[in-house]
Amino acid sequence: MSKRTGFPREIIQKLHLRYIRLPNQVLELYDDLVYRSERVIVGKGQITSAHSVMFDGEVVLASGFQIVYFDFIGKWFTVGKIRNMQERFKFP
Repeated sequence: MSKRTGFPREIIQKLHLRYIRLPNQVLELYDDLVYRSERVIVGKGQITSAHSVMFDGEVVLASGFQIVYFDFIGKWFTVGKIRNMQERFKFP
């Protein structure tokens, strides 16, 4: 008979992200690491920005929205998938 210790089976590893925007803005985030290989890092987190972003009259990025992102090693871009508070994807 196995005993439960109350601890999750896996310890969730954290990512430390530092976004630098010129001239002098630095944003530091700590998100969950989902997957890591030599070619890609997949993370997930929650938007904490106080500013919302609108597109075609609809809020597509706001505080509390969930995000899953794919950072391709050696590339200058990151691909993200954002969900609103009702669990709907904002972009295909």
